Amino acid sequence: MERTINTKFYTYDQNNSGGRFTISEKEGISEYVIIEAINAEHSNTRAEEIGLYFDGCETGNDCSCCGDRWHRANESYGSDVPSIYGEPLADIEKSYFQECCFVHYLDGKFEKITFKEKSRLADLKRIYNEIHKNT
Repeated sequence: MERTINTKFYTYDQNNSGGRFTISEKEGISEYVIIEAINAEHSNTRAEEIGLYFDGCETGNDCSCCGDRWHRANESYGSDVPSIYGEPLADIEKSYFQECCFVHYLDGKFEKITFKEKSRLADLKRIYNEIHKNT
């Protein structure tokens, strides 16, 4: 009989403590790191194994005025699919601060996900509406 393990995806968003982000393609770390895990505690353990750390201000790793770079996940962070702020990765567009993320799967493999290009049509509609707002 095959056992099924129920997992969730926990998203960690990086604070640019000290005015910079820590990026490592080799370790699978970018502005956003998503980890598949059994629960939040398991996810936090895996996060530390990957290279994320918590309580950075307390340990002197992070700038005290900017705050900790990473925060521990709790159970409310878990989602059924990899997502950022509740939005599935397939729907996320590139922006100045978010170009990609890394998803770390339960089996130890990780994948870089590059967000889609911003829709030029949406920009054109917004500009058109602004121009015609007062007519």
